[in-house]
Amino acid sequence: IIHNGIPENLYVSPKNLNHQPIIGFLIADSKDIVKGFNLFLLLLKKQMDRYRFLLAGNYESDKLPIHHNIKMFGYINSEKQLQSFFKEIDILVYTSIYDNFPNVILESLAQSTPVIAFDVCGIAEIIRDKTNGFLVEPFNLDKFRQKIEEVLDNNYLYKQLSISAFDTSRSQFSISKVSNTLVNIYRDKVMLLNQ
Repeated sequence: IIHNGIPENLYVSPKNLNHQPIIGFLIADSKDIVKGFNLFLLLLKKQMDRYRFLLAGNYESDKLPIHHNIKMFGYINSEKQLQSFFKEIDILVYTSIYDNFPNVILESLAQSTPVIAFDVCGIAEIIRDKTNGFLVEPFNLDKFRQKIEEVLDNNYLYKQLSISAFDTSRSQFSISKVSNTLVNIYRDKVMLLNQ
């Protein structure tokens, strides 16, 4: 399997937890039921008032609760905007109910931003539970909330996750790593054909 690669210019060194942590949520289109926007809305109702949220993407504004702790970033259509989004947030929550190998998780790790996601499909190929983020039993919002609190209430744990997110991304998903893997596969195939 050859995974998607992350360009070198997207990497950001590990970071420290903000004094008032910000939880990021990024979705291309809130109408896409597979992406779990409805689960994110339910998560917001799970006593999450003490946290701030930054939402990026296309949202049906009438479905969002009006709350002082929710800020809209808008739709991201450039690497610069993507970097600005990740610079502002401390963790990314990913509530998709089905996703093979989401680029947004790769991008989050490259930005040294830990991810909390449901353990569905190929997400476990990216997130190493308790190492560069947390995997949560599918659709258990109470456990999801607990993992958010565990990360954001522990500066040491947060820093370790951020370092590991960066290291995982660089060692496994950098564009140079992916390119080298692809070149080696082609070289091996050509050698077989020439025998």
